[in-house]
Amino acid sequence: MKKTIWCLSIVIVFIFISFTTANAFSDYEQNVSRDLINQLSSEYDIYRFAEGSRYQIILDQLEKHIRKNEFRELGFNLHQIDSHTINAYYVGAGNIMLFTGLLDLLETDAEIAAVIAHEMGHGVEEHMEETFERRIGLSIIGLIFNEVTDNQYDSLANITQGLLDKGFSRKQEKEADLYATDLLVRAGYSSQGIIDLMNVFKEQEAINFKLFELLQTHPQPETRLEYINEHLYGKEDGTISKEEIKKPGPETPLNNYYQGKYFKMRHPDQWKIRIENSYVKNILQKISLVAAAKENQAEIQIKDMRNNDFMNTAEKLWRYDKIISQEKDSYLNSSEVAINGLQGYQLMRQVEKNGIKKNSLTYYLAFPDVEYVMLIDYTAVKAIFAENRAVIEMIINSITIK
Repeated sequence: MKKTIWCLSIVIVFIFISFTTANAFSDYEQNVSRDLINQLSSEYDIYRFAEGSRYQIILDQLEKHIRKNEFRELGFNLHQIDSHTINAYYVGAGNIMLFTGLLDLLETDAEIAAVIAHEMGHGVEEHMEETFERRIGLSIIGLIFNEVTDNQYDSLANITQGLLDKGFSRKQEKEADLYATDLLVRAGYSSQGIIDLMNVFKEQEAINFKLFELLQTHPQPETRLEYINEHLYGKEDGTISKEEIKKPGPETPLNNYYQGKYFKMRHPDQWKIRIENSYVKNILQKISLVAAAKENQAEIQIKDMRNNDFMNTAEKLWRYDKIISQEKDSYLNSSEVAINGLQGYQLMRQVEKNGIKKNSLTYYLAFPDVEYVMLIDYTAVKAIFAENRAVIEMIINSITIK
């Protein structure tokens, strides 16, 4: 009788989960999350990150750019697990667990942001709820017909432990990786951060047995690199091979300072500023950033859109270019971005000039208080695109409006 009542209560909770949208985290998920944290607390010392700490600041920045309002409003909580294990967990109800062993391997804010964004992806994509439906749903059919076996009952009772042992599905892990990749860009971090993170896992895979637990519950680093690169740079000719991925690192510091009429920014020694004359009425300022590498440069334009009747916003320009690129079969990917208070969009395309295929990345950024749009276009051959894209993103993240 007790078992029947407990199982029926699970049915009621499951129905409640399926039809409630007011709260991002269901009551059942919150209960499971508490159980998971209690289990981990029995094995490890667990701490909350302090307000104003490096990790909390990164979390706060990422949270601002969550698109689903209910998750952005409720927020996420970061916990540190004092263990040399190389791993991280999302345990539901907005709780993210980061192991000290993993944090010790991360050097840059972008790498840390990639880990946190991945775990946030499990939450925002509602993977915990999907897991409940997949593992409990099989037993609900039996409950309806009063045919619950002992094995099914044990499965329901052990779901909490199963989440720690088995983790999320490979499909869910991929969704979390791609969500993290997009969130990094929207939040103003370099997408190189998640590439570097996967390379850290790959390096540790052969030498560190403490990575074994992570590899049991996640796809192999090589596989993750492949689909992340495909998501970032497109398929076939647009794909960047792992040999071509390089970190910007300390060899490309932003030592030089540029200050124009409308904005200021920093750039490395290898990239020179060239002021361009423009005879187009609505282009207020035009500069080129030229790198030492052949055929590798970026162009920045400030456009006054007040007299445009048609495409008079950053969003309209982006949508128009996106449609044209799709019609020409040159479209690779696009997303919303936010850089130092400027809201906007980015569009990745493949272009061909003089028989040479190149990747082109364009940012469309809107000024906050006036109808000006900043267009930033970076084009380069595939072999050097990935390395210099990271530098371009560093430069863009240094831009501030005057």
